[in-house]
Amino acid sequence: MLRLVESRFDNVIFKSNFARTIMQARQFVGHAHFTINGSKVNIPSYSLKV
Repeated sequence: MLRLVESRFDNVIFKSNFARTIMQARQFVGHAHFTINGSKVNIPSYSLKV
């Protein structure tokens, strides 16, 4: 369960210090400020694979 939470895109942005709060990380992702493999992703709950 913890691994699922830690792999969420918004949580990775927050833990990587790109955002000061988890809500700010969700907003950054929601406004498509980041890309994954060249594609803009605007889903905060997007699950990243390790």
